[in-house]
Amino acid sequence: MSHVLFELLENAGFLRGDKIAIEKVVQAKRSQLVDVALQSADLTAAESVTNRGAAFTHTAPPSLSGAPYPCAGIDCRLAKARELAQFAAFYSDRVFINNGLLKFSWRDGDSLDEDRLGFLDELEVIVVLRPLIEAGLIVPITPTTTLCFHCLGKTALPQNDQTKFDRALRRMTKRFSAETQVSLERGEDEIASVLRTTPGKLVGRSRGQEP
Repeated sequence: MSHVLFELLENAGFLRGDKIAIEKVVQAKRSQLVDVALQSADLTAAESVTNRGAAFTHTAPPSLSGAPYPCAGIDCRLAKARELAQFAAFYSDRVFINNGLLKFSWRDGDSLDEDRLGFLDELEVIVVLRPLIEAGLIVPITPTTTLCFHCLGKTALPQNDQTKFDRALRRMTKRFSAETQVSLERGEDEIASVLRTTPGKLVGRSRGQEP
């Protein structure tokens, strides 16, 4: 069964099955992009999320779900989307992601050609995720103005599981604070790096370096 988001894009002529109608997008008027963006927000409103009582429910931040930040390169975005798809297929009952089309509803001051290209990139990401979205494993939502991804994800859990999650998070936070060592190092090129040493059981590796 086709997800309502894909029905919207197909009815607008931007998708034909799994194929993007590139000529339609590059000729689209701003009003068409705005209209689709606003309709997508209505169809993916956070209030429409139903509670299936699934214990393995996750939320993916934009940086891990193919959003244009921290990197707007389409190859990088598609790689992140594929990684998320694999995670959802193997480890999760449901993963919430941001509705990336929403941003095209308020970009009146931007170049129309840039928005068309950005819309094309967004469609490429959505098409990669389509099988998982239609299977209900990945759920695009339009963010609320009052809940972050973390808190929104918790609302999908039964109260008992929310309590268990909070306790587990507190234990993990306490362990991470107690068992992680952080130092600042400056190399010969005068670039400072944060050196983090953490037990492998916490992060899957024992040593990490961040610029």
